[in-house]
Amino acid sequence: NIGIAGSDKGNYGDLYLVDKISTYQCKKSTYPSTMPKTPLPKMHLFTSDIPISDYPNYELIDMEGSAFFEIASKLTSKEFICLMKVISDGPENDIKEITRSKISNLIKENLLKIIDVISYYESLSEEEFQIIDKPKLFNEINNDLTNLGFGFYLRFDSTKSDLVTVNDIPKYLDSVKPPSVLKGLSTPALETLAIIAYEQPVTKLKVSEIRGVESESSIKTLESRGLVNKSGELDVPGRPILYSTTDEFLEKTGFESLNDLPTIGEYFSSPSEEE
Repeated sequence: NIGIAGSDKGNYGDLYLVDKISTYQCKKSTYPSTMPKTPLPKMHLFTSDIPISDYPNYELIDMEGSAFFEIASKLTSKEFICLMKVISDGPENDIKEITRSKISNLIKENLLKIIDVISYYESLSEEEFQIIDKPKLFNEINNDLTNLGFGFYLRFDSTKSDLVTVNDIPKYLDSVKPPSVLKGLSTPALETLAIIAYEQPVTKLKVSEIRGVESESSIKTLESRGLVNKSGELDVPGRPILYSTTDEFLEKTGFESLNDLPTIGEYFSSPSEEE
């Protein structure tokens, strides 16, 4: 996403990489997963629904960044999403003076820098294609395993692979296998697990805000079952811990990857039913 933004923290016409995206008044924030190796400076982008000129309180201001990131995240991996913004207005450059011609000139003046960043993502895409091409070997192995009647197959994605029993095997093992890790989970624990699965990486505070109650006990239960783990720290004062689901979660729920999680709302026939 290459566009313009308002700011008084940088110079008019300068190009910036976006390293954090928030909705206006910081109600929601997201982070691009990959930052290219470039001397371009980085700034925090705030997206507003209407034109604003509250420059002193925000680094970069636009009207599209947050929505773009959300839509693009549904179409591709977050590693391939990049936002670059050229400062087009600020205290000394009235937002009302922006024209299509001025925008075009601002982009042209930064074209070489933009191409340099795009080249990085093109090389990243080529590497990803090579990774995606590797499963041809895995498919051949799985065909051999099926033809020879083995009770397992190779499950794989772009970064890892493991051996998984075929769907027909578990029913023969029900009488001897240990209880499923999901059995016995309380309703609060299941609610917490669902929130972490869809919002990850997410802090304990955010989980509690969504549920409306304290969730520390539920998170500890899920950690003890191996369904969630600590995956990092949020880059804010206090550095709260971020939680994400584990490979154990995927295995026990039968999903190949997090991309296979059902879309929220797809099981409802109307908005009123979803409410």
